Amino acid sequence: MSGNIQQKSAENSRSISIVEHCVQETNQNIFTLRRSKDFFEAKFCQWIDEIHKRSRVSNN
Repeated sequence: MSGNIQQKSAENSRSISIVEHCVQETNQNIFTLRRSKDFFEAKFCQWIDEIHKRSRVSNN
């Protein structure tokens, strides 16, 4: 009986380890996505500013 319990305990430890690894990967992906989002928002704002500047120049 105790062999079965030890086997289950080892399986559970492996499962927990896999889940922890997945959580770390997910957190890293979220961090990367947030950085990308911030980067593209900044770029988008630059483009909008540039478009406004060009439209003011062409209207004058």
